[in-house]
Amino acid sequence: YYSRFSHEWADSSEISMQLRHWLDPDSTGKLVLDNFVPFQNLDKISQTLTNISPDETPTLKSVSGNWGYISGHNSLHQENFAEKFSVNGSKYISSVSLDVAKSIGFTDSSKIRLKISEGDPLNIIYRKEVYLFELTNGLETSVQLDSQIFVSNIFYVGYEVFYGSPQDTFALYTGKEFSDAGQNTAFVLENNSWSPLNDGVTTYYTSLDIKLHVLNYHVKKGSDPAIYPYGEITMYPNPAVENLQLLFKNLDKTDVQIQIFSLSGELVYYETRVQPEPNFGIDISRFDPGVYIIKAWTDKLTYNGKFIKL
Repeated sequence: YYSRFSHEWADSSEISMQLRHWLDPDSTGKLVLDNFVPFQNLDKISQTLTNISPDETPTLKSVSGNWGYISGHNSLHQENFAEKFSVNGSKYISSVSLDVAKSIGFTDSSKIRLKISEGDPLNIIYRKEVYLFELTNGLETSVQLDSQIFVSNIFYVGYEVFYGSPQDTFALYTGKEFSDAGQNTAFVLENNSWSPLNDGVTTYYTSLDIKLHVLNYHVKKGSDPAIYPYGEITMYPNPAVENLQLLFKNLDKTDVQIQIFSLSGELVYYETRVQPEPNFGIDISRFDPGVYIIKAWTDKLTYNGKFIKL
């Protein structure tokens, strides 16, 4: 079924075929709806996580001797790119900023696919399609996620590009080049293996200019993101299966001591976590099911709690 949009509002005698019925079923008479962007206020209070230092000048590296760029569409038909991030703990990502060097789409459906992965770039935990008409050459664009995405320790944020005819063009800026492969954080998928960015001849150790807006805690729906909703130290989830999180309201470059006891008083876990993020996880996957007592402390705070391992 289709018809001219100008006749869709209320021309039909059947209300099920009236656009007014679907958009205003209560007959309020309202003709304008406020837009809604999930978690749009989180960026105001979030931290920025990036591998690009403030003194770097982002660059666009072409594929030598052919067409395209090492960070996007190119003659090698490289499709998947990823930036590696490392944190000593856990974060919640609310949005991703892409420093767009090239974004030329030939159709309204031209797109890239944003991806977030944990542990390995192929272990994808989140996907979102971003249309090229939403991105502008030479401008950094923030992509709001549909929900806050929980990540920890080592994770990847990247994108997939698509090839067709006529050919779209998308590429991100990259940071400075390194001489040491150990400093590289930008990868491309080739032959089912992740490698540093390259043009088929030369390998480049660098970073993709991707910035993450992150928080240490999850903001509940309907709450004010500017108001911290937890206590000085919070443990979650409870019960837990594989991972137990500790969230500190304030933890500034301080070591954390952790002890876990069985109900019989046996010490089953002890660790000194060196200057972790305010939110970090404890692997309890090998614990037997049951009830445990946890003690965590810094030079200023002490927490005692009880949790159930399922």
